[in-house]
Amino acid sequence: MVWLMAGLAILGSASQHSFGVEPDAAAFREGVDIWRAGKGIERTLGPERAVMAVWFDGRVRQAADVAVWVSPRLVSRRLGYLSASRRLTAEQTLALWKQAASRLEGRLCFAVRLCKLSRRGWDGEDGPPSDGRALLGVRWLVTSGPGSPERLRQPSALPWEPTVPPPYRSAPSAEWPFQTAATPAEPLWLGAFREARDTLGLDPLLACPVNLGQAPLRRPAPVGGNFGALYWLEATTERLRLHPEGFELRVLVGDRERIAAFRWATGRAGR
Repeated sequence: MVWLMAGLAILGSASQHSFGVEPDAAAFREGVDIWRAGKGIERTLGPERAVMAVWFDGRVRQAADVAVWVSPRLVSRRLGYLSASRRLTAEQTLALWKQAASRLEGRLCFAVRLCKLSRRGWDGEDGPPSDGRALLGVRWLVTSGPGSPERLRQPSALPWEPTVPPPYRSAPSAEWPFQTAATPAEPLWLGAFREARDTLGLDPLLACPVNLGQAPLRRPAPVGGNFGALYWLEATTERLRLHPEGFELRVLVGDRERIAAFRWATGRAGR
């Protein structure tokens, strides 16, 4: 591996939401280390993967609705893994970086997987099939402000904080000083599977228009009661006022609000 790291020694650092001319060196090394440790490429999603909802199969809780922020660090980490596992040269790696940067620069981009799964009965048997139409008519927006989605509202609100919750919010804890307009979105892919585990195995990055070593799409069943939808969401960074702590992606599915929170300081994503 000496030849690989020597060839990429000049790689610089990209900002947290802006692509530079070269991959982020630290994130690239993380990707190489993940491969060296014998772990799967899905581990490169790291803190850019946020679980917005889980599904309980009667024994364990599993990630169902998932959002992946395709950030410069994520792309750098993936390229580190791909370069090590596929023995890419520094020139080949840099070419892949430039292709990704040309498509993603100037945007906050998210690959999102939403699920509608059959309910389990009390005896562990599958219930009636779900209705995949529930995954259509989605709206989404980006919000940003101090604290985390679980923060408690201060007794005396700051001047820039709204005095009443916006109409699509269900709790005062979801109030933020900056938000984009709620935008409708249609899925890039919607399919059904017989088994819930096949739906939960869908790689969210299949929605990404950039080749980052995504897993192949699982073949859907002719008749299935477990639905999965893949979305690709983009927000231009030109007018975004992002707080130093981070930002949130909010996906509105019917009367449900799914939240993916991304933090600059801690490098942590979560609901």
